[in-house]
Amino acid sequence: MFRTILPSSRVKRCPPLVAPDGKTFDLLQKISAQTLFWNMCRQKHYRLPQQTPDPFLPIASEVLDVRTPAEFAEDHVPGARNLPVLSNQERVKVGTLYNEDRFAARKLGAALISANIGSMIQDDLIDKPKDYSPLVYCWRGGQRSGSLGIILSQIGFKVYLLEGGYRTYRQTVARDLQELPAKFKFLMLSGMTGVGKTYLLHRLQEQGEQVLDLEGAARHKGSILGLWAGETQPSQKAFESSLRNSLAQFNPSR
Repeated sequence: MFRTILPSSRVKRCPPLVAPDGKTFDLLQKISAQTLFWNMCRQKHYRLPQQTPDPFLPIASEVLDVRTPAEFAEDHVPGARNLPVLSNQERVKVGTLYNEDRFAARKLGAALISANIGSMIQDDLIDKPKDYSPLVYCWRGGQRSGSLGIILSQIGFKVYLLEGGYRTYRQTVARDLQELPAKFKFLMLSGMTGVGKTYLLHRLQEQGEQVLDLEGAARHKGSILGLWAGETQPSQKAFESSLRNSLAQFNPSR
């Protein structure tokens, strides 16, 4: 234990106050000299992630989704990479224990997340350069994304955390699906099954036309033909993400 004293010139003082007896006296600023010293050290050496409300932050090197593989499979920010801090089974285990003993669940979760982050850094992030700046999110921008974000910040990376997590992204998708379609004039291609509508759409797209392929987004041929061979139909949320992503890339002036 040691004590550090700062010169009085380094500590700001509040204006003189008047006591009940009429005497005036000075009060040190609410922050003590020692606390001020440690805050200065923390600003210099203790880096923290920055919060952002933008799920498509353009300055981010990549987007890291730290939710479980099951959550990621249902839907995720386009282009995101899944680096789960808890597996599907581990999340169920922690969640079940949380209903019985919250403190015990937090300890178990911390142990599992710490071990997984260690492996993640060694296996997936060890070669990242110093200017690597990931955007990290979980379900609601809480403990899972914060756990990884703090450690990566301490390493020296500039880390961004998505405020509100995946829920913020879903709100963005819902808002954009209400607003974006009004910016365009759509021409619908229709015809009987098997006449080559999808083939024509793909050829138009290859020539630079803006094409919204609904069957492609649904991974489904429609009508009696059903799913694409070897494909799994996306969830409703993933389908909406695909539509929003396509519309956001279109140019309304064309």
